[in-house]
Amino acid sequence: MKILIKNFWNFKIAVLIDEDNNIEDIIIDEIDKPKAKEIYLAKIKRKLESMQCYFIDIGHEKNAFMKFKDKEDDKNNEFLVQILKEGKNNKGPRVTQRLSLSGRFIVLLTDSNSIKISNKIQDEEERKRLRKIATQIIKDNEYGILIRTNGEKRSKEEFQKDFNYLKSIMNDLIKKSKNNIAPKLLFNKNEKIISFIKDNKANIKEIILDDEEIYDEIMELNKFYKDIDAKAIRLEEKENYFENYDVYKNINKLLSNEVSLNDEGSLVIDELEALNIIDINTGKKTQGGNLKKIVHDINIMAAKEIVKQIKLRNLSGIILIDFIDTKDKNEKKQIKDILQEGLKNQNANAYGFTKLNLFEISRQREKKSLKEYFTQNKKENININGNYLEFRIKREIELIKKNNISEIIFYLEDRLMPLINDIMIKELEFKYNIKIKFEHDKDKNLLEIKKLK
Repeated sequence: MKILIKNFWNFKIAVLIDEDNNIEDIIIDEIDKPKAKEIYLAKIKRKLESMQCYFIDIGHEKNAFMKFKDKEDDKNNEFLVQILKEGKNNKGPRVTQRLSLSGRFIVLLTDSNSIKISNKIQDEEERKRLRKIATQIIKDNEYGILIRTNGEKRSKEEFQKDFNYLKSIMNDLIKKSKNNIAPKLLFNKNEKIISFIKDNKANIKEIILDDEEIYDEIMELNKFYKDIDAKAIRLEEKENYFENYDVYKNINKLLSNEVSLNDEGSLVIDELEALNIIDINTGKKTQGGNLKKIVHDINIMAAKEIVKQIKLRNLSGIILIDFIDTKDKNEKKQIKDILQEGLKNQNANAYGFTKLNLFEISRQREKKSLKEYFTQNKKENININGNYLEFRIKREIELIKKNNISEIIFYLEDRLMPLINDIMIKELEFKYNIKIKFEHDKDKNLLEIKKLK
């Protein structure tokens, strides 16, 4: 598998793709917005007894909030906090003073000398072995650890390497907190992408990226773990690898409401304010043949695809699925088993069929859905935002640039003109050595190329 990372003006995208260029995982890291797992030197702005929380200044426009139970018993005016959950709409992010750093097999905890083991490791003998190793590792240390699910059957040496790496980062954070003034981000603006790489290291054969800062961080990480051949980590600022590996095309598919199940049928996914609804439709194959078997096969195929779509689109909250004519108990059990197994590592619960015969899932929200990064812009009834506009413009430029084009002119709807970032356009012109112009056209849909020179 490969990881491809691309830098945009307001965000960065990292995708894990298989040998057929299918996206297996994706994350988007917004620049200059508070993100889950980031650690800040912060200070209390306000205490609200009625809500049992503090408003915390972390240096962004919206204050974070911290529940009383997430604050340590200290009298310091300034302290380290970590984002537990990203903000949504007008609500700031939720933070805690109980910090954690994720490694490959363990999570380092600031809860003194605590040992936790993933509940998904169920073998009692293995749990005893892991607890013994953990006790030896944290002996005479002020930090605790949580052993992750993928720590099962791992050696003490692997855990020790992880612990030493994470401990050095935590000690450096504490040192920085004493030499800086709140509010300040201390860790780590690229942590989302670095964690993404750490979590997928066992499967990675190549990493291609255009971000020099992330490249340096990956090379430093690789010196410690030595898992990836350094020659397989490629900094490519000019190569059109997102197009070559179908990433642009496949992300656009994930932004569409409809997902094809070949000729078998399709999923229609609607993301609403309070819940997500997935409807399964039959395809051409239902014409003729054993209809009951065909419908059963479509439902099973849909259940497997829904697991992938929930992960890639990052759907959260309540998810209701309308399978086709599900009355048979065995079929319902088969569907439930597929969804429960597929979602077990996704902070989700697959409850089963409701009285209305809809399958109900709840999934914890930790970050925005994929669609929210690109399509949430309620001003002037626009259903896209500047991120998506840049995504489209960059793709078009990379597609035509190989033909030695020196100028590109885009048609653009009048109402989309305010989304254009002049500084971003100048940077694109400099990077690709091309002149970019826009012309208003109220009759055109979204954005189209007018002419090339």
